[in-house]
Amino acid sequence: MICPYCGKEMEQGRVYDRLQVKWQDNSKSLFPKTVLLSKMGLLGGNATAYLCENCKKVIIDYSDIEQE
Repeated sequence: MICPYCGKEMEQGRVYDRLQVKWQDNSKSLFPKTVLLSKMGLLGGNATAYLCENCKKVIIDYSDIEQE
């Protein structure tokens, strides 16, 4: 994948968490907006991610994850 910020090649890898990878907004709401980035698994959640070491960005494609 080509980095949309600097145009260099990105390295494919994974991001992971003990339970499930999620993004959550910074609101102080009791129910903040949450987007699932991975499925939950027995050994934790992980999602495919692309790393650009040049500009220090990570891009995660979560298009195959169903939102609850």
